[in-house]
Amino acid sequence: MTIVGSVLDNADNSGVGGTIKLYYKPYVNGVFTSTYSLLSSTTTDGSGNYSFESEKPATSDFKLVFEASNYFSVEKIINPDNLSLGNTNTVNYGVEPSGYIQFHLKNNTPFDSADFIQFQTLGLNYACATCCTNSLVEKYGILVDTTYTCLRYAKQYLRYNYYKTKNGSTTWVYDSIYCAQGVTTNL
Repeated sequence: MTIVGSVLDNADNSGVGGTIKLYYKPYVNGVFTSTYSLLSSTTTDGSGNYSFESEKPATSDFKLVFEASNYFSVEKIINPDNLSLGNTNTVNYGVEPSGYIQFHLKNNTPFDSADFIQFQTLGLNYACATCCTNSLVEKYGILVDTTYTCLRYAKQYLRYNYYKTKNGSTTWVYDSIYCAQGVTTNL
């Protein structure tokens, strides 16, 4: 069984260097197991291309996993019926670059306990445990000094808004900040 493909950065279509692992669910004692076992592993070349030559074991499904530093990992489940033994099978990936953003909310010039700040990132829809969300952050009082750090897609702008109320006066800000890949962007 031959599987080839390329891995491209979704932000700029450049080839991505990383590791691709091919897993399968073994057939043991007449039953497919529920856990995956590693069948083969390879790395992409400088242009993001990869190739596997492997046996095609009895399995309920295959899983290809791509991992690279400063990118979100990607998994693809493949039905073994969709893989040909006699032909080359092509599986391409588009991957998202990653970076961190750090928000520091601080009441630099406190007035009284009615001071208020509200902050929110906009347009984020990630499904990872450490990723940024669109959750609204609200803080009251003179002792506000909080830092949040989260993972997000990089090589793009992050939109955010905040407003603060101090001494009865409210300021509203809508802005964006560029998030670079592989670093922490501070806001």
